Amino acid sequence: MTSSLAPILILSPRLAGLERRFSRDFEVVRLWENTDPASLAASGALRARAGVAAGGWGTVDDAVLERLPNLGLITCFGAGYDNIDLSACKARGVAVTHCPAVNDRDVADLAIWLILDCVRKLSAAQDHLRSGVWEREGRTPALPGRVGGRTVGIYGLGSIGRAIARRAEAFECPILWSGPRPKSDAPWPYLPNLASLAEASDILVLACPGGEATRGIVNAEILARLGSDGVLINIARGSVVDEDALIEALRTGAIAAAGLDVFASEPTPAGRWKDVPNVSLTPHIGGGVREAVLEQADMVLDNLRRFHAGEALAHRLV
Repeated sequence: MTSSLAPILILSPRLAGLERRFSRDFEVVRLWENTDPASLAASGALRARAGVAAGGWGTVDDAVLERLPNLGLITCFGAGYDNIDLSACKARGVAVTHCPAVNDRDVADLAIWLILDCVRKLSAAQDHLRSGVWEREGRTPALPGRVGGRTVGIYGLGSIGRAIARRAEAFECPILWSGPRPKSDAPWPYLPNLASLAEASDILVLACPGGEATRGIVNAEILARLGSDGVLINIARGSVVDEDALIEALRTGAIAAAGLDVFASEPTPAGRWKDVPNVSLTPHIGGGVREAVLEQADMVLDNLRRFHAGEALAHRLV
């Protein structure tokens, strides 16, 4: 029996856990389970006028849009939207919205934890205890370094970058930053490019958008400028870093440590990092806290309702 609810497309399996929340108001159709023309037609996907995409997960380009001619809205679950081709959407008359400034503090919190883990070696200390070394031998791990006083350079001073800066200041860390252009309201010193920022920083934190403009900008040269005592933190996008160059830098000691929440390919293969020293890893959880997820779900639902009611959309990109 055909549902009386308007169909919406869920474009990424990463959002499958939110289907129950969406299904109260809409008929939910999984695009990844309906890829051929027959299943697209049978599932209701071709009737859907709105789709929900996951920020940073799954490309939404002209080829996807061509298969879904009735689509008029893509609402992005997340602040980032570098996986969505805005030009293609605009050309086809598809509106795009996103969910900004919801999980900034949560991503910033994780960035600080990654800094602490890289410098204070917290995970290694826990492994030392859990493995029984402390109990058997009575010794504590090798002395780590101090966080306070280290210069933190932030590349990308959006809302997440600012939240990281404020938190790092609480550890008495001097703050520097860089990005495409200076900002008159930023209270921290600005450096003109990433190379100079890496050279001046003890800890380099990446908080910039993904996409072609920033693809691979942290390469072997930037890592060399960061230096053998330097720490790299990436809570931005995996595409920003030349991952092979980073692994080589960690293995050779060209930099001291790295803390990563994002990767070139996700999920990243566990074996890729098995023997890489001095790296702290989390599985892209920066913004994934309960409160933020529920708030973003409400923002997505609000725009879905607005769209189907013919009302103005919130946080519209195109």
